[in-house]
Amino acid sequence: MGVAGAGLASVIVNCLMVIALLAYVRLNRDCREFPILRAAWRPDLKICGSILKLGTPAGVTALIEGGLFVVVGLMMGTLGADWLAANEILFHILPMAFVVALAIGESAAVRVAWHDGAGNVAMTRWTTRTAMALAGGVMLSAALVLWLFPEPIVGLFIDVDAPDNADVVAIALSLTSIAAIFQLFDGLQVVALWCLRGLRDTLFPMLIASAGYWLCGLGSGYWLGFVLDTGATGVWWGLAAGLTITGVLLATRLYLLLRARERAISTCSRTL
Repeated sequence: MGVAGAGLASVIVNCLMVIALLAYVRLNRDCREFPILRAAWRPDLKICGSILKLGTPAGVTALIEGGLFVVVGLMMGTLGADWLAANEILFHILPMAFVVALAIGESAAVRVAWHDGAGNVAMTRWTTRTAMALAGGVMLSAALVLWLFPEPIVGLFIDVDAPDNADVVAIALSLTSIAAIFQLFDGLQVVALWCLRGLRDTLFPMLIASAGYWLCGLGSGYWLGFVLDTGATGVWWGLAAGLTITGVLLATRLYLLLRARERAISTCSRTL
């Protein structure tokens, strides 16, 4: 069935995942106190509004980030098939470590929300620092592996010894050093983003992502790659700049929010 078969398989797997998760929520002892399925047909409009208020900016942020890589792919496609092929190889290598940082961020968001709801700012801060350190260690290790062994990693996706693949392999190897540099910041920005979601802050991170990904990242990538005519390396340096700036701004936002909560609790304690 070709590509259509792959699409059909994806639909089937996702449907089975939904059914399995619903069954787990229904049967799990810890979830029984939350009548998720019984309340499905009697929604609380106030809670729905709160969810949409928090979730819509988070969804837009995901769309912005996903769109960034789609547009980068389109920009690379204008340079030729070899450049696009090399770009796709890197786009399949990078998620191998990124998903670990993403998992750390999602786990941290749960703990941050728990401690923040309890008013325990010290544990909230400790959780964010621990998550950042874990993600930084994972992404730094992945960056070093990519930096030191680029050819074997690229060889997982394409025959590096085939003469017909020489141009694609050369381009992919030239991009691995840039990818290794921004991997660290990519992991830190996703952890900071999820920790902010744990603090119920989604609107400001959406604005940061919009400016960082699109204005700084794509803007500088287009300027370097097409105006200064540096080609794919310029586009990727722009991508690296956008992810780095976004990561720094999100981490700064997280730090300032935690400081504000500490001051609020300190002021409340003095008042009591």
